[in-house]
Amino acid sequence: MGDGMTGTGNQGRINLKISNLRIRRYAFTILFFLFLAPCSLLLARAASAYLPPPERILAKTLKTMPDGTFLRARGTLELLPPEPSAPGLAVSFRFYLAIPNQIRFEFSSPSYAKGLTVVVIKNNILLSAKDSELARVIGQELPNLLPALFAPFISEGIKALRTSLEGQGINAGQVSLEHFEREIVYRIGNPEAGNPGIWLNKDNYFPRRLELSREKPVRIDYLKYRFLENSTACPAEIDLDSGGKPWVKIRFYSIQLIPAFPPGFFSLK
Repeated sequence: MGDGMTGTGNQGRINLKISNLRIRRYAFTILFFLFLAPCSLLLARAASAYLPPPERILAKTLKTMPDGTFLRARGTLELLPPEPSAPGLAVSFRFYLAIPNQIRFEFSSPSYAKGLTVVVIKNNILLSAKDSELARVIGQELPNLLPALFAPFISEGIKALRTSLEGQGINAGQVSLEHFEREIVYRIGNPEAGNPGIWLNKDNYFPRRLELSREKPVRIDYLKYRFLENSTACPAEIDLDSGGKPWVKIRFYSIQLIPAFPPGFFSLK
């Protein structure tokens, strides 16, 4: 009988401990909903209530490639077909950049051997070289986008960058928070969906997405960056969508810093 009483007593203590654990769990749940959850919400709202002025964000973005940066690279540009069964077009290019505000592309393809297609961007303005068969195949829509695509890196000061963004219909006076993949980003532009805007990483201010209004809306995603010796960050992978469909893939490789370019290098000859 003593053993039975002892067993019953032990069972009672176990049940009491379980009841206490349940009470603590319920108490914590009630405490969370009454106090901790509202505090967490208030903290989140407080964190998002202050957003830096767009000018400050854009100024840090322009430091991604500091003035006096000279680099060259090679890469590939893939024009994706509108339909899976249609053929695409793979193009090689050489890329040259001088900060501020000068870029030179030299496009070539084994399928179109006659004539090198040269594209120069100066002061966020596109200058195209002589006509060629490859240039006609590439078309003009993509080259026309290149100044906007590179403006966050090469613009000569905040004023020039704001002018470029506003020229693309982006409201450069508004900023909000968004998510890009797993990152928190600043979005400059009207926050309502469907409006053009530029997305910039909240920590390093690298461009991550550029949304442009066209007959078919264009979205440019800066997917990966390459870091060079002087802490310059150069985009290494860029994808473009048009009308919600994949359109162009741009890949940079063999990116090198160089001392300078010869005079007249960024002039069309």
